[in-house]
Amino acid sequence: MSGKFLTIFTILFALLATIASSTPLEKRAPGDMHVPSPGPGPWKKGSVQVVSWWCNPCNPKDSVTVRIIQYSGPGTPIRIVYTETVENAYVGSLKFPIKNNWDVKKLYFASVTVNRVPPYITGRSVDFKIF
Repeated sequence: MSGKFLTIFTILFALLATIASSTPLEKRAPGDMHVPSPGPGPWKKGSVQVVSWWCNPCNPKDSVTVRIIQYSGPGTPIRIVYTETVENAYVGSLKFPIKNNWDVKKLYFASVTVNRVPPYITGRSVDFKIF
């Protein structure tokens, strides 16, 4: 009995693995921009931090716009405090200064957007604080 079960289980597993691996990665991942840094901080005013990103289906020839956005919390107005456009949407990093006039009572996050129409691919870092 256990021999039949193992045989059927092995066949089903092999079929599932074949179907899953035959689907191209681009079709499985519609376009996610991952922004792993900067981390939550808090980061010191006057310091230099780094935004980094990677995007599987993105083209290295496409450019991205990196924005540092300030806000008070969910549902509150945003303010762009830093923006720069750079090459290589596939993977990259960008240094940015935390300026002395930034408000320590606010939250910040990095947004990275591929400059290609459509699809609009945007990623967001975690919120970070400054001191």
